[in-house]
Amino acid sequence: MIISHGTAWTTWHISKALEAAIEAHASDDIIHLLLSAWRTANSEDYKIFILLPAAHRGSRQMLGIILAAFDWTPGDLGVALVHAISWKNYPIIQDLLNAGAAAAERYPSPLQVAVEQEQIWLVKMLLEAGADIQDDQALLLAVHCGSMSLVELLLSKGANPNKWLAPTKKMLTPLQLASSMGFLAIAKMLIDSGADINAPGKVVDDPSCDKYALELTALTVAALTGRLEILHLLLSRGAAVYGATRRQYIEAVRAANLRGHGAAATLLKSFGGWAEQDERICRAEHAAAVAAMRAHDKKFWDEYWLDKKGKTDDTTMATTDLAVREWPEGRENEWGVEGPADTCAHTNEFDDFFLEELARFQDYSVGGDGWINGF
Repeated sequence: MIISHGTAWTTWHISKALEAAIEAHASDDIIHLLLSAWRTANSEDYKIFILLPAAHRGSRQMLGIILAAFDWTPGDLGVALVHAISWKNYPIIQDLLNAGAAAAERYPSPLQVAVEQEQIWLVKMLLEAGADIQDDQALLLAVHCGSMSLVELLLSKGANPNKWLAPTKKMLTPLQLASSMGFLAIAKMLIDSGADINAPGKVVDDPSCDKYALELTALTVAALTGRLEILHLLLSRGAAVYGATRRQYIEAVRAANLRGHGAAATLLKSFGGWAEQDERICRAEHAAAVAAMRAHDKKFWDEYWLDKKGKTDDTTMATTDLAVREWPEGRENEWGVEGPADTCAHTNEFDDFFLEELARFQDYSVGGDGWINGF
């Protein structure tokens, strides 16, 4: 009666009415009536907004009505598929796949969401439906979940054990992630599947001190988190400590020292034949890293205050690298110093810590492993 009254209903009105009808499991007649009103409102461009509620809360019957009402692209159906998996509306997933949903598109992809939920049956279904086994993050998410079954499944289907994390400032391989989290069995599985133990990586977004940042190999991240059993595994399975890769080994010792993991540093030193020259290189690398960061902080603030002269807004802050401007509260930078939100206070704390650390270069616990968990 309301619809037949002749009011010019907007797209928003009809979409909200359809969403309410889907949530209330309204009768088919009401759904058809609202879909007819939707067409009258000429809202074809916004039809995705009725498909998503159906993917979220709808029944198979209700989804069928909406699928039959319009022509849907594989991309549209792919969005709905991600939505259905995210909200665990599993009964309609096969219907979306049968309708032509793109199982290999979108970000996050359906495969990524299924892996994150640790639904092995669903991962198998999506792979059979054409999901990309070389999905940038599927294997990394499986490692992060600590699920041996998922890791084994993805590797058996051809997942690349040396796939980088999707391009970000923090680049990790699956083995580096497993090493940082202490997943020994998963680390063994990745190595057996061809993971490069000595693959380089880094976490830094400041080009001025890029060359002084810790180089994140599997050995380094295991040292950062004090994973003795992982260190034993990596060293026994070919982690390089001599020759051209000696610097990576020294960096691992420096990482263990910075995070207060004395046992890890001792293990590394005993395995690699730590010498006085290595100690000097380690101290020099540490000093260079501190000097680079201090110089960059000073340069940034000099330029910032020069640019701020005569200005009343704070637009310059928006163009400055966040990681240099201020370390996020509760997060640690790549040298292990936790930074508060106040950058001036951070600078003093940062300098004081490293001046003391440089003077004695002994084990010093800065607590927590918040930044590694950020991966």
